[in-house]
Amino acid sequence: MKNKKIVLLFVLLCCPMVVLAKKNIMKSVSKGFNSATKSISKTATSVVNSTEQTVTAAANVVVNTATELVTACDTYNDKLADYYTALDQYNTALATYQKDLASYNSDLVKYTALQPQIDAINDAMKDYDAEHAEYKTGLNSYNTQAAAFNKKAGKILAPILTESTTPKRTDYVGKTLSGDLTGIDFSYQDLTTTILAGCNLTNADFTSANLTGVNLNGTLLAGADFTRANLTNVTFWAADLHGADMTEAILKGVDLTNANLANVVGLTQQQLATVAKK
Repeated sequence: MKNKKIVLLFVLLCCPMVVLAKKNIMKSVSKGFNSATKSISKTATSVVNSTEQTVTAAANVVVNTATELVTACDTYNDKLADYYTALDQYNTALATYQKDLASYNSDLVKYTALQPQIDAINDAMKDYDAEHAEYKTGLNSYNTQAAAFNKKAGKILAPILTESTTPKRTDYVGKTLSGDLTGIDFSYQDLTTTILAGCNLTNADFTSANLTGVNLNGTLLAGADFTRANLTNVTFWAADLHGADMTEAILKGVDLTNANLANVVGLTQQQLATVAKK
């Protein structure tokens, strides 16, 4: 009886401990299970997220690659269309060229058939050119001789035909002239008191005019006609006289210092040198 009590007491004492131990064990197991579950869930979530990112990146690469392929295909198609257009143009041009070549060959055949006649015409033209050249040479010689004769005859006959009937004009006596007087007619004028210095008298006509003592320093007188003019004591210092005609002009006391005397007609170089020394 005593032993039963001891056993019962032991059981009563041990049962709470067993229950407590069981609870602790269950609690520990539950805690471990929850921790493992959380770890597994976290790992699974990480794996899922990583896989999703990888798949998304791969999908983006595929999409970009596909877009580039589409763009490349469009570019290729455009260039292919341009190529076919250029090919059509080339074929059209080639057809035109072949047509023109056929026409040229046809004309060449016709020209070849006419070659003997063309050669005959060319020979005739050569003969004509030779005869024409001889005629032209003779005509030029005649014209040169006629011009020289007319000039000499005019110089000789002019005083006889005009001086006896043409009085000395006095339109410019005592006047001062200036500016551009290109080609003016001073023939048979009395210009002894006329001021002309500095005027442009290019191609002026001084035939038989009286310019005694006139100052023409620095004046433009290119191509002027002084035929039979009285130029006694006229000063032409630095005047432009190139191409002027001084045939039979009176040059006593003329000053031609620094004047342009290129191609002056009617005076020899010796006469010009003599006049320049006076």
